[in-house]
Amino acid sequence: MNDDIILVDIFDKETGSAEKMEAHRQKKLHRAFSLFIADKHGNMLLQKRAEGKYHSAGLWCNACCSHPRKGERIRDAVIRRAREELGIDVDPYELFHFTYYEDFGNLAEYELDHVFLAQYEGELHPDPEEVGDLRWISIFELKKELENCEELRFIFTSPTFVAEKTAKERREFYISRLKHEKSIYGTEFEVRLRSELKQKAIAKECAAWIKRKAKFRTNTTREGMNNFLVVENNDDAYTYMPMNAFTTVDLGCEKGKNLTNIVTRLENPASAEFLRTFDAVWQDEEKLSDVTEDVASMISAVYRENPPELIYFMILCIGKGQFLIDV
Repeated sequence: MNDDIILVDIFDKETGSAEKMEAHRQKKLHRAFSLFIADKHGNMLLQKRAEGKYHSAGLWCNACCSHPRKGERIRDAVIRRAREELGIDVDPYELFHFTYYEDFGNLAEYELDHVFLAQYEGELHPDPEEVGDLRWISIFELKKELENCEELRFIFTSPTFVAEKTAKERREFYISRLKHEKSIYGTEFEVRLRSELKQKAIAKECAAWIKRKAKFRTNTTREGMNNFLVVENNDDAYTYMPMNAFTTVDLGCEKGKNLTNIVTRLENPASAEFLRTFDAVWQDEEKLSDVTEDVASMISAVYRENPPELIYFMILCIGKGQFLIDV
């Protein structure tokens, strides 16, 4: 079987081909895809990678990830791979693509990744050599798991909620399709709205989660700061950078208008240094000011219909599978 994959430049133009493992060892940029599968109820299918995979074995990710072969159209590859890994036939459509890089030492994932979505109802017949386990996860299950998150700490890298105050009044929000990249305040903490949001009770629930789990502080100086995201669990810490803004584009959920958008993941010991740097800045009360109440208040004004777990679900599940595992 020809296992050559397609090498590309940053604009997804073919530059050649290489044997799959050799391309990963040489850390060459190549074309790949990620398939997300949902059922009619909105449940998302997750796959636990088999223990024999050459990297990230035993970790949970999205339904299916792979590469088109030399001379193969990418949508055809998605259909083929869903049949091989999951034993199902799907009718996928492409959402967007992005570029990411993750170094494992002796090899790397350097991919221009096309993200596809498909709906499926029926039985699954996974290949045990590829798939360790499968799981459908609902928004409500995710809501329970979010309670396992001990804390979220966020620093606005430029003065936010301190330079000026907005009037406390009821406002109605409408965001057109042509101008859907908007933010709650400034550009650092953006929430993409998918409809006119009305239910105030849900808004309070989201604000309550923030008050329980999250802390927001803002840089009150005009001094610059590096932008990065650190995810820490009991065993390790991971850093994603650059993270220019907390937006759907910077999280990898959309391509946006950037010519390029490459996010790199760092592991320990490098990641530990970023965490120590964050902790040092976080404790500096002369340069940071707490704005948690301001953020919660603003979200209460913005959210009217969609429950907070839906927003978290989209952020977690639309992004690359490895990011989902870390969170």
